[in-house]
Amino acid sequence: MKSENLTEAQIAWILYNLHERLNSLLWDRYEKEFLDWVMDENYRRKMERRMEEELDRLLESEFE
Repeated sequence: MKSENLTEAQIAWILYNLHERLNSLLWDRYEKEFLDWVMDENYRRKMERRMEEELDRLLESEFE
């Protein structure tokens, strides 16, 4: 089947399936690294929020 004979919907379907296949392959290959990165990012954000909250408390006590 030549690409010039495909409808736009057929091309979209092919691209969708290729994208899904790529996602699956990437997940299979990098699952641990992805999860480690997400956990590191979540930890970093949590620490940033705690520091901001502590700074807010300190500033509030200064102006009371």
